[in-house]
Amino acid sequence: MMEEELREQCLRGVRRVLAQRGWELVEDEVTFVEEVLAEVKTRWQNARRPLEKIIEDATLHCYCHLWHTACGADGTIRQRRAFTELHRYLYPIALYRAKYDQYIAEESTQEALFSVWERLDRVRDPGSFARWAGVIVSNAVRDHIRERARKVGKDESGKYVWEFKEITEADLPAYRGMDDAGAALWGMDNRPGSSTGQGPSMTEEIRDRIEAAIRRCLRSKQRQAVIVGLFLENKSFKEVADTLGTTPQNVSVLKSRALTRLRECEEFLSALEDLM
Repeated sequence: MMEEELREQCLRGVRRVLAQRGWELVEDEVTFVEEVLAEVKTRWQNARRPLEKIIEDATLHCYCHLWHTACGADGTIRQRRAFTELHRYLYPIALYRAKYDQYIAEESTQEALFSVWERLDRVRDPGSFARWAGVIVSNAVRDHIRERARKVGKDESGKYVWEFKEITEADLPAYRGMDDAGAALWGMDNRPGSSTGQGPSMTEEIRDRIEAAIRRCLRSKQRQAVIVGLFLENKSFKEVADTLGTTPQNVSVLKSRALTRLRECEEFLSALEDLM
């Protein structure tokens, strides 16, 4: 196959993969395709997989390099986009590993995003960044399942029987205020460097602006109430749950989904800058 023909196939493959996955970190398509082309040439030698699959794998490998770098671009829109894409990538993995328990999947994904940010400098092979992050979220799910399970005895065969304990408010993460909400914009509650007391205090004007942005960015009245209640009114999970007639567990899920949307809302991000 002529190199120009292979380059054209790589271009089509790259565009297909990025479009299917909603990945938007590639800024220079020409350069990126050349990187994929070089990777395809390396992988194609003695390969038994179809060319289409080789191009797909090469695209993922090259994108992971961009992804890893973007996640470390602190305080930039590019970093926000990178963590938003990572949340979309990791949540289905967590949901499957958690046997479709939404609470465990949401909390595990949030914890994994924080762990990824905290351990970025430990990534030995940026080309395997997605796989590395997938292992982190899988481990987070495993830990959550272990926390919720307890031995209750043995069955007739002598094997231990396990059951899930009921989740109470004490099992849910604590939130101290709007600084943590700002940290959670990348899916990372209690992110290092965002301790209370840094930056300007929340005046009534800033608070009103942030609340207005929250209500415009979130269509769901329940999600609005959760974010305003937890972060602006300093209510507990139980207090918010009682107000909405639901459970603290469901409030935690609503919180996670609302923060995912707020990460992508420029009006909210702009309002939040007054507190940073």
